Amino acid sequence: MDNTINISIFPKDTNAKTQFYEIDQEPEDYLYFWMSKFVCEMTEMCTVDEDLRRELYRRRPNTFPKSKKGPNSIVGFAGGMCANKLNNPHKNISEPQLEGIENLFRIMSAHYAGSEQTGKYTECLPVKFKAGFFTNA
Repeated sequence: MDNTINISIFPKDTNAKTQFYEIDQEPEDYLYFWMSKFVCEMTEMCTVDEDLRRELYRRRPNTFPKSKKGPNSIVGFAGGMCANKLNNPHKNISEPQLEGIENLFRIMSAHYAGSEQTGKYTECLPVKFKAGFFTNA
């Protein structure tokens, strides 16, 4: 059984130099649920574990797209994605963010593997983006 969630992406017409994509609401909710949960839990754990803090905040130039201030870390990328969505709920995912999200979900799914979770989403699985043809909107 393939334990990867395939998420359809739909190109958005904009004047931006970067391609942006829309995704349906349910997979978007899944992405932001797990990213925000991870950021909150890891930030709390970093207050007592200096080694974890160094690992989570280490910049990873070939894993995540650059931020405005240079290479991103695990928590920097996840936190930035969540902050962007909170600041502008209509913000779409950009082309450079797609691979970063896939990389982040591989990390998060390994972290949460075998742990008991409650709530709407009980298992954090890796994600893969694929071209979609129609939205549910």
